[in-house]
Amino acid sequence: MLAGGSLLLLGAICHHLFASSLYAPESALVKFSPWLLFQGLDFAVAVLGGMLAVRYSPAASLKAAGILLLLILLQILFADLPVGLSSGWIWLGGCAGPLGLALGASWYRYRVLAGQDREHLPSLLELFAPTADRRAEAAPHTGLLEALALSVLCFGIFILYSSVAAFESSFRSFDFSISEQDLLNVLLTEIVLGVLALAWLRLRRYPLATLLPRPSLFGLVQGFVLYLLSFGLSGGMVQLLSPLAAADPAMPLSRTSISLYTILSVAAINGLYEETFLLGFLLRGLRRYGMAAAFLVSLLIRALFHTYQGPFGIVSVLIFGLVLSLYYWRSRLLFPVVVAHAFTDIVPFLLS
Repeated sequence: MLAGGSLLLLGAICHHLFASSLYAPESALVKFSPWLLFQGLDFAVAVLGGMLAVRYSPAASLKAAGILLLLILLQILFADLPVGLSSGWIWLGGCAGPLGLALGASWYRYRVLAGQDREHLPSLLELFAPTADRRAEAAPHTGLLEALALSVLCFGIFILYSSVAAFESSFRSFDFSISEQDLLNVLLTEIVLGVLALAWLRLRRYPLATLLPRPSLFGLVQGFVLYLLSFGLSGGMVQLLSPLAAADPAMPLSRTSISLYTILSVAAINGLYEETFLLGFLLRGLRRYGMAAAFLVSLLIRALFHTYQGPFGIVSVLIFGLVLSLYYWRSRLLFPVVVAHAFTDIVPFLLS
């Protein structure tokens, strides 16, 4: 019950951060698409919360689910209701959490626990992901020169551009706007550099099968949960540092109209590109130098090509990268990390 309640609390925090980043407290919620996204978030978190409650309280699963349902209803009762939507849509949105909780708890109770020894129940990790990818454990170690060379090839141009943009923004004269053509240029650049990097590794007889992620349906679920966790932690830290916002030299950011197809394509390629080479190659390849050294190199490079986002942006990126790195270090599963990164790229554009 505590595990399910903690997940519901994390989901509520993410919901609040999403809403507060999109709308001012006094503004009306009149856009339908972001509202629908919020309900999908609440539904998904409630499904997982119900499963957690039943998983860790099998003998009192109905009581645990009932208490969590009461908490959800109290949250709905004291929540700020959106303005600009009909009462029918508002009522439907209020059903997202309770319905998700009921589905998650009942599915786990009657489909997973049925006929099983409750002393040996599968964990959620066993349910929602394959076993750790043994190919990752067989991957070769990476030397420092090789790691430096690949980092320059894959991220050098992005670090240079980010540094120039950050320098320009310090004078408050640089308007960093993202257009569809900008995203397509990034997409093309990452495809070309990724192909060159893979070709170079192939010439060096690097086993590429150990580098690329292995997709799975359950990995999508894990990636979404990982995204919620990383967003909640990074957003919470930025909120704690918000009193320093007046001193934040982050550049102004404006976005022009961008098609959904472009957003999804760039998010998928960018997540695959960055996490494959930052975690799959660098973090895993430098493991013989110790966990601290491998994390330091990977996080440093990740921060360097996000300096255009300003100090708060860098803090958020570092926390996000740390969460993904810890997960990958323990699980050796790259696909959920790629999914979490893709969600991080997609959601801000959808909310804008």
